[in-house]
Amino acid sequence: QSQVSTTYYVAFISGRTNATNYMVQGQTGAAPQAATAGTAVNIYRAFNELDDWEDQVVEDVNPSIHADVDEDVLYNSTDLSSDNVAVMAACYADGADTVDVTVDGWTTDSDSYIQIYTPTMSSEAGASQRHTGIWETGYYRSGGALTIYESFVRVDGMSIRQNTADWGIYVTNVSGEGEILISNNLCIIAYVSTAYRAFSVSGNSSATDLTVKLWNNIGIHYGTDAAAAAFRVTNLNVDTTVYLYNNTGVTAAGPAFYNDSSEAAIHLLNNLGYSASGTSFDGPFNSVSYCASDDNTADDWGGTGNRTGQTFTFRYATGDDYHLAGTDTGALTYGSDLSANTVIAFSTDIDGSTRSGTWDIGADEFIATSNAITISNLVLSNIGDTGFDSAIDFSGDDNVNSTATLYYCNNTDSPDCDPETGSSQVMTRMSSTFQKSVSGLSSPNDPGDVLNIRVVAADTDGVTGSPLNDTLTLGGT
Repeated sequence: QSQVSTTYYVAFISGRTNATNYMVQGQTGAAPQAATAGTAVNIYRAFNELDDWEDQVVEDVNPSIHADVDEDVLYNSTDLSSDNVAVMAACYADGADTVDVTVDGWTTDSDSYIQIYTPTMSSEAGASQRHTGIWETGYYRSGGALTIYESFVRVDGMSIRQNTADWGIYVTNVSGEGEILISNNLCIIAYVSTAYRAFSVSGNSSATDLTVKLWNNIGIHYGTDAAAAAFRVTNLNVDTTVYLYNNTGVTAAGPAFYNDSSEAAIHLLNNLGYSASGTSFDGPFNSVSYCASDDNTADDWGGTGNRTGQTFTFRYATGDDYHLAGTDTGALTYGSDLSANTVIAFSTDIDGSTRSGTWDIGADEFIATSNAITISNLVLSNIGDTGFDSAIDFSGDDNVNSTATLYYCNNTDSPDCDPETGSSQVMTRMSSTFQKSVSGLSSPNDPGDVLNIRVVAADTDGVTGSPLNDTLTLGGT
């Protein structure tokens, strides 16, 4: 937004060269209003929430945009087919989005579609805005379901967590011809007393030629209901086809993959299904190949390359990190290469990492780095009179056999003390960090005392960066 004399103008960023150079255009794609050198320019999001973008009303425009030009950020029409345009809704990692979104009231076709996505390329943003397959990384939605009624919609790179009774991504009541593409999304249903699903495709009795494709998604459902599925297909008519490729479904009690539509065609390929007390694959399905389950259901519909009774090893399942560990024997290198698949051709995983060689089953392709560990970035926080928090970053350790130990000693009482001669606590391993909270400190560790801190990593495959040292003052920094 710029101001020349008393007149306000808006232009729209269409591309990025680097941190200081951008391509801009006017509302219709033409050149924007020119401004002289030195004109002050403010850069704003057009909308602060995805739901505000979908509503397309001036009241929901970012209030920082001047009232003289706020209508200019709206589309001329929601009839994309008549305008012969596709629209892109880019989502940015600047805080939790908490409002439910319903995509409805548009007119779309195969060329004039809606794409809701997170930018990943340097030509789009200074850093990737996408999650890394882990909750609260990149753009994320906390308590805001995404419901799709429109016929031609693409959803790519969302991260959604529900702590109440609500959906993750819900495709429903789509009529006529359509193609829905759902890729690279993470959906977690953490509310245990609900059967709302992480991914659901349902209720389209008026569809005439609908195709729904889901690939590279992770669906997690911790609900205790036997119907609490990670991926659910239900109540679809004969004119609907659903493809599920390279998805990971994890549940506590319900099925990882579920279908009760006897008329629609449902095809599964390269999916990983795990249910702690339920059924991994609960059909009917028209085809199932190169899928893996912890129970005996992956091969119930024939097909080739299916694996049953498997034990899966994830990087840090306790922290909702369902990337494959390097020690996995259930899904690693047992998939089928889909880079030239005639239905969905892709060559990356949920993180954007390139799949190569013999593919892995599920949303994640394990990328080997090193069995040795490298540690860095000791952070001490929440320092009080009687305790503190500590964390370090790590990389490598593909075979998940390293440990990290926190040591500390009182430098005020024993100047230049060696932390390893003082107290010690084993740190807790997370996805890419080790963490430890120390509490209940008492005399001789008193407020105002300086503690020497050290973290030491151990790994039989090798260690780089250890030890890490720092100091803190109890009740201070």
